[in-house]
Amino acid sequence: MSQALTNFAELGLDHFSPSQLNKPLAVWMFQYVALTKEDRRQIKVGYPAIYGTAVHNGTQHYLCDGLVLEDAVEMALTSYDLQQVKDTDEERNTAYRDKIQPAIEQGIEALGDTFENAESERHVSLELPDVVLPIIGYVDFIKDNLLCEFKTKIGRMNQPKKDGTRSLGKAQIPDEPQQAHVEQVAIYSKATGAIPSIAYVSHDRAVRFDPFNCQALRADNIDRAIERVRQKALKRQNLIAYSNDPMVLGGILEADFSHPFYWDDPDNIEYAKEIFKV
Repeated sequence: MSQALTNFAELGLDHFSPSQLNKPLAVWMFQYVALTKEDRRQIKVGYPAIYGTAVHNGTQHYLCDGLVLEDAVEMALTSYDLQQVKDTDEERNTAYRDKIQPAIEQGIEALGDTFENAESERHVSLELPDVVLPIIGYVDFIKDNLLCEFKTKIGRMNQPKKDGTRSLGKAQIPDEPQQAHVEQVAIYSKATGAIPSIAYVSHDRAVRFDPFNCQALRADNIDRAIERVRQKALKRQNLIAYSNDPMVLGGILEADFSHPFYWDDPDNIEYAKEIFKV
């Protein structure tokens, strides 16, 4: 454990986060061992990510910060317009931008009764047995011993029509929470003692899962989720205890470069292939 702490410190890493632990191990190693903090900040994201951030922020501005809808939407659109994406697609950009306001309205309708005037982005920290680094995160909404993690969904662009234009496909709202999201709210629930919930929001529909309508969020399954989180953290810890040299670790781990977005990073792909020797 002391070697892991030493090696983490040399990398400038002093915590885990839900997003770290939800990445495949090879992706995590590349981003957090091979790349610097500044390198990670420069990684561009796709349209779904900047759309989700805009809807998330607009909903928070309305429910938590007291902005009127018009101002909340304006701030969301501004944040969307200022973000840089890794692929430029003006048709997709416009189609997603047009859905930001209706998605914010869906989010407000889904959460307003429970989370109006809620606290947003509460910093939490959780320590787990045998894990040398704390897991930290930020709770989207928390009020009266209830918390909610806010997730957005939007459709893909359809194939071009005969005239060459594309329409936006239907957003897929899940019938039950995704495991990675259950693990995220499990961390927040254990850190705060609050009852967990997860909202999935699109421009035409929203659903919120909680322990009263979803088996995965009940206490026994939250405990199981925490153990999965702990095992993920231990795997990273054991890896770093062995070495914090990305060239060494790249010879141990296998990276799936066919993944649709984890390796879709033109600025770093050649460095990644050098490390993983492909």
